[in-house]
Amino acid sequence: DGCDRGAPTSVAAPATRVQTMRYRTPFYNALRARVDAYMRANGDARRGGMVPKTLALLAALCAAYAASLYVSRVAFAPLFGVLLAMVGLCIQHDANHGAFSTSAALNKAFGALNDVIGGSAINWRHQHSVGHHVHCNDAHADDDTTVGVPLFRFNPAMRWLPHMRFQHLYAPLLYWTVGASSPFQDVADYVAGGHGRVKYMYDVSLGERVQFWGVKLFYVLYMFVVPYVVLGSSLRAFAVWYALVQVVGGSYLSLLFAVSHNNEKCEYNVRDTDDWAAMQARTSANWASESVLWNYASGGLNCQIEHHLFPGVAHRHYPHLAPIVRRTCAEFGVPYNDYATFTDIFISHYRRLRHMGSEPSADGARIDNAAAAAAAKKQR
Repeated sequence: DGCDRGAPTSVAAPATRVQTMRYRTPFYNALRARVDAYMRANGDARRGGMVPKTLALLAALCAAYAASLYVSRVAFAPLFGVLLAMVGLCIQHDANHGAFSTSAALNKAFGALNDVIGGSAINWRHQHSVGHHVHCNDAHADDDTTVGVPLFRFNPAMRWLPHMRFQHLYAPLLYWTVGASSPFQDVADYVAGGHGRVKYMYDVSLGERVQFWGVKLFYVLYMFVVPYVVLGSSLRAFAVWYALVQVVGGSYLSLLFAVSHNNEKCEYNVRDTDDWAAMQARTSANWASESVLWNYASGGLNCQIEHHLFPGVAHRHYPHLAPIVRRTCAEFGVPYNDYATFTDIFISHYRRLRHMGSEPSADGARIDNAAAAAAAKKQR
């Protein structure tokens, strides 16, 4: 999976390399049994049930796109950006985890919406599912935790640079660039044969190549060519429209991702356990866990712990699974990192950025994890 190729020069790898994790542990066996029991009791399936939400989001996306070009840029371009992010958060995310439907063909079809909104399904499945989900917050294998080098420092194993002492001031203002840069980063990853250290695990098929380049062309047409023409071939008008879409939509997308693994309770580079499920809980955090509204708006990212433990379960279930996971974590002595509101976890994220921007001590990683564990214990 490309996880044992060594760290790039900008990352100081942890003292020990990524160890083999155990999945069939008492903790995870209990979790799975209780989630299965919940599904049976409610007569529901783990996957699927996403059609009404999907149709509503896609209809709203198309309407907002048209309105942003023909009615009002200022009013509807930001909405279009947020809806692009929601398609990524709520539809393609589930689909590329196999949670959108019980049909592999439907999962693949709706997973291709990643390409439509400017990303790449094939890159996402490798970078996100293989790298991030297997080795969460590990600087040696999860490129999500080392993203932003040399501008940002999220992980204590990353090299510190003097300008990072100001990252808590500038990082949130630059998060929007993730959405705008993604189409170009995906091309670079495709040419390189994978994202960072997570290389493609199989030869890319002809169909996947056609999908990648064909939908990239479609993206250029609807995101650049059509708006430029419809807005009177005015570069200024197009720039305003594009900025509103990317700044608002990109910020919405990036903030929801960033806070869930980078806060004062999450741990990094965990080496004191080989229990995969416990490691997922310790490196993730929730906010407003049982909020149906946040579940709808974030595609279940507010229940990041449940998502990392059960990525193949449709996100609509997560608010109902949260109490089960919380009780099981308490029973097995595993931290359950939970914030009451998004405001709370964002403030904690901001503080974490400020802390990571300060010049680290020699045993910074140990101190950081000890502090996170103490915060989680105090919460319990």
